[in-house]
Amino acid sequence: MKFASALLLAGLATLLASANAQANKCRLSEKDFVGADFSPLKTACPNSGAGQACDKCMCAVASSFWPVLKSAGYSPAELQSMSRDQAINAISACLPLVLPKLSAAQVSLGSLMSLQNCKAMPSSCPGLQ
Repeated sequence: MKFASALLLAGLATLLASANAQANKCRLSEKDFVGADFSPLKTACPNSGAGQACDKCMCAVASSFWPVLKSAGYSPAELQSMSRDQAINAISACLPLVLPKLSAAQVSLGSLMSLQNCKAMPSSCPGLQ
């Protein structure tokens, strides 16, 4: 799951930085978001792209999105086998569905975009091993 969360985070950060949506179909639906909690991102992801803020925010993103992806039928093996481009395309196709959820949780998109400035992925995230 460590690699899968890293792939998810890299794709999300790159995607949010590039507002260039691809013509893929989103595999997520409203039902996949039932019970999703993005509120931890509000405090875990300050407008900073350095040090522990990176690790804390990246882990919060992975922890918040994993139940949604799992509900949509993604498996850790599938996420691990995705190329970066495939992950970006998959997330890009889902932006219209994902962004309102983040906005409703008062998550700063600027703070998520700042993840692209992080030097490295966290070595692990609690609950995602």
